[in-house]
Amino acid sequence: MERTAKHGLVFNASKCIIGKEGISFFGNQYTGEGISPDLNKLRDLNNMPTPRSKDELKRLLGLTTYLSQYIPNYSSKANHFETSPRTKFHSNGMPSMISVCMH
Repeated sequence: MERTAKHGLVFNASKCIIGKEGISFFGNQYTGEGISPDLNKLRDLNNMPTPRSKDELKRLLGLTTYLSQYIPNYSSKANHFETSPRTKFHSNGMPSMISVCMH
């Protein structure tokens, strides 16, 4: 705490948890080992129903943006859905975004 105060950073002691191994923040898990996707966000994404309308697809793409740094070639995969003017929503729906992005 002395080092942070020396550099002008101030912490609210009532909001600090000392000794915690990691925190979740903005869709990421921060630990001493590095940054990884927040497992709660992954679970939420995996449990989302298949989008059946363009509005539902926009919501799904909004959520996947939080995890885009962990999805190889995310922008080209998401761009396919965003730019296709004739995206069809069949009665059986579309493949889930997580399955599209992980392949």
